[in-house]
Amino acid sequence: MIPTKTYARPPSERRAFSLLELLAVITIVGLVAGMAALRYGEATLGVTHGQGYSSKVAQALQLARRHAITSGGSAALRFQRSSGVVTGFDVVRVSGSDVLVEKVYNVPNGVSVTTPADRWEFGFDGGLTIPAGSGTIVVSNGTDNWSVYVYALSGRVLLTGS
Repeated sequence: MIPTKTYARPPSERRAFSLLELLAVITIVGLVAGMAALRYGEATLGVTHGQGYSSKVAQALQLARRHAITSGGSAALRFQRSSGVVTGFDVVRVSGSDVLVEKVYNVPNGVSVTTPADRWEFGFDGGLTIPAGSGTIVVSNGTDNWSVYVYALSGRVLLTGS
């Protein structure tokens, strides 16, 4: 009688992947990810950074407005500048002195921000108090522009892009 190999489980009950199968899948996924990364050039990354940063500005303005309404006080988005160039922003609660609510978001490389005011403050009713009127913040990557418009009375934030 010829001895046969016996396994801990019959082949139909084995459910795990072998190390070789896992390595093959990881290698294929890595190659596909590498090819996708090479497809993105500087221009595509610039558009992505500009569009993403304009969305962050719009969301931060909405956060400041919501925080002002829920707290019954004031909240603001503050832009920081270095040598006249906007370098980032944060969100603060206004109560005697500014209390940080949301961390600083730095402007990505290749992106510029133009704003008529360095402070966008919302009152307890959600309306824009500083600056006195409606305004537009423009985020640009050199070729494309995204505008974040804030309505003074309602504090509504509108993001448009090119």
